[in-house]
Amino acid sequence: SRFISAGINDDEANRQTTHNDEAWLAAQRKIDATRLSRPSQPGAGLQEGGKSLYETLQANKAAKQEAFEESTRLRNQFRPLDADEIEFLDAVYESTRKREAEVQRETGEQVEAFRAKQRQDEAAAAAAAAAAKEGGDAGQGVDVLWSVGPRKRKKGVGGAVGGLKIRRTSTAATEEGE
Repeated sequence: SRFISAGINDDEANRQTTHNDEAWLAAQRKIDATRLSRPSQPGAGLQEGGKSLYETLQANKAAKQEAFEESTRLRNQFRPLDADEIEFLDAVYESTRKREAEVQRETGEQVEAFRAKQRQDEAAAAAAAAAAKEGGDAGQGVDVLWSVGPRKRKKGVGGAVGGLKIRRTSTAATEEGE
């Protein structure tokens, strides 16, 4: 049932087939010899060292877990401070406390100076007001104390002409006063 080309006889085809079979058998014997000559080849499913893949993966997983636990243990480790660290922290605390006390003292002095100046200004204003009442002349040598009054509500237009206010000059006020 083999196809034989037109240029080959049955004898030549048989010879060629037997030659191929002999070469195949020789190669098969060579492979078997090398397989038998190896001392111990790992079995199917075994890795280097005779371990299965599962055992190798479990060992790797355990090693990674142990490394993680060790790093966590070192990161969260609490230990008592030694003498040098205690001295350093005390020095930092003391310098911070001194700076805060100095700032608080300076602030207190500035507030006290402000209050004294305010009392002095109020006393001077009260003395000037008393002198103005006694002397009757408010315009001579007296500093005018300015202050801001409460906000005024807007008035309607009815009180002035067209919403305009009449401005009076200071000379007009002094002439009327005389």
